[in-house]
Amino acid sequence: MARTIRFAQLFALSALFAIAYHLGALASVRIARIPEANWTVIWLSSGIGLLCVRAIGSAGLAAIGAAALATSTVYYAVRLGLPWPQAPVAILSTAALDLLQVWMAAQADRRLGHWPVDGRIEGTYGRMVTYLLRVCLLPPLVTCTLLVVKDPLLGIGSLSPDGSVTGMLMKIFIVVTGNALGLFLLGPLAALWDRRQALRAAGPELLVMLALVPLPVLLSTLAIPHVAILAFAVALMVAVRHGLAGSVLAVLVLTLTTVATVAAKAGPFPVDQAGMTMFGFALVIVVLGVTFHFVGLAVDTLAHQQANLERLVAARTQALERKSAELAALADRKTAFLAWLSHEVRTPLNAILGMVRLMRRDGPGPDHQRRLGIAETAGRHLVRLLDDVLELSRLEAEAVTLAPEPADARALIGEVATILQPEAEAKGLRLAVVVSPTLRPAYRLDPLRLRQLLFNLIANAIKFTDAGMIIVRLGTEDTPDGTRLVLEVEDTGPGVPESARDSIFDAYDRAGAGDSRSDGTGLGLAIVRQIVERMGGRSG
Repeated sequence: MARTIRFAQLFALSALFAIAYHLGALASVRIARIPEANWTVIWLSSGIGLLCVRAIGSAGLAAIGAAALATSTVYYAVRLGLPWPQAPVAILSTAALDLLQVWMAAQADRRLGHWPVDGRIEGTYGRMVTYLLRVCLLPPLVTCTLLVVKDPLLGIGSLSPDGSVTGMLMKIFIVVTGNALGLFLLGPLAALWDRRQALRAAGPELLVMLALVPLPVLLSTLAIPHVAILAFAVALMVAVRHGLAGSVLAVLVLTLTTVATVAAKAGPFPVDQAGMTMFGFALVIVVLGVTFHFVGLAVDTLAHQQANLERLVAARTQALERKSAELAALADRKTAFLAWLSHEVRTPLNAILGMVRLMRRDGPGPDHQRRLGIAETAGRHLVRLLDDVLELSRLEAEAVTLAPEPADARALIGEVATILQPEAEAKGLRLAVVVSPTLRPAYRLDPLRLRQLLFNLIANAIKFTDAGMIIVRLGTEDTPDGTRLVLEVEDTGPGVPESARDSIFDAYDRAGAGDSRSDGTGLGLAIVRQIVERMGGRSG
């Protein structure tokens, strides 16, 4: 059902474009009423054909082909009354050339990305010139030259009224100009449809300004001399205000208004020489239209650059705000950490000083060894605290240099597990090591830093696991840069809250600060992240 509806819509649209193409051809011939040397000036059908292909794709070529056949039939069979077989040959050849022109223009338009109003800014001025040459000029130049030459070859008319080369070249020039102007005026309208949201935002202002464009030309029909020239100023104002889209619409409105007043034998142009009048106006429209388009393009470019600059400033501002928030949060964490650290440092120091004072006061006695043990334990705890702080400071300052060398990762992990095994068994935990069989005997790494990393991870798991087991896995992962080691530590502890999983590897963050087992600095995982990142890996 949907396919049937789509086919019906496509057929109806093709029929509408075919009718518009045929009516445009009839109007182009009838409006100008140009003598034989200037038999057309603005060939609207060429632009309508390009619009058709832009709107419905390759199916539009079939519609334009049918319309071109109908138009050629009216001209050769009805108007000129050519006999058989001269008429079919003339009809088919003319329709084929008209279709070829539309196809060439559509192909060039597609390769250029449907410029000049496709919203792209990069290389726009060069692309505008390329658009004018490849879409508006080259297809008519090829097909219209063949069109002017082929009729005399078929015995229809002559190359020029006086038979001169100059007359022939003038005829070719006029025909090419008329077809090129049709492409120039109507071709960009499809791209305007693609930008209808932006044009809708311009809204009433654009409509009012477009309504003002033909006003000077219409006033000239009331015998107000020289006022028609103001229409160009209004069109320029539309281009300055609304960019290239406004320029395209303003030039089209101005052109259609002018040809309509000429056809009605009114307006600022003399109608006794309609052919040369329209020819001159066509050249003016091309020159001024291109100028207006460049002005509109400059306006669009400035607007695009301003929008990019505003987006860049907004992005940089947001980045600075995020960075400021991160630094503020880090400063808060550092402040809280230093407050906690000062308490943690004072506790073992007070224990050491207290034991020393007792031993000095009481002298050697039965509690002498116990007091020395307390002082030693407090001292070791203090050393661990200071070691972690100094190690993280060195890592953050990048004062630690890695010393990679070929090392056996399997042996290193086994060594660390053996050292920590008694601590795990003391808590009733089972510590298991699982090593992938794909592991090579040696990898280039820093064995000292890998041991430090393993100690921190496994000791952290032992500290926060009350029952069950801890599994340490060591495997490999293939990446575009080579093979990487993958280390995983799994335990049966309480786990990490979802809200803290992104921050437990941050410095000065102690996710277990409220836990009685959190007797360390909370820097172990931060040190792990620093080491892993220095090795070119990632933690998480």
